[in-house]
Amino acid sequence: MKALFTLLMSIVPMLIDRIVSELSPELRNMIVNTIAALDDKAKKTKNPFDDIAVGALKSVFQHWIK
Repeated sequence: MKALFTLLMSIVPMLIDRIVSELSPELRNMIVNTIAALDDKAKKTKNPFDDIAVGALKSVFQHWIK
């Protein structure tokens, strides 16, 4: 079970990166702008899970976020 989890954790990020890289630039830019807006809002809340959720989104789009 641990080996399967390790395998999935190595494959999933590559798969997500591949899908994101195939998005149209317009859609990808809209998503990146939305993540930036969410990041601003998350910083203003007291809920640490807001920061964690936005951090996860930012890690998926790390290559495209300036």
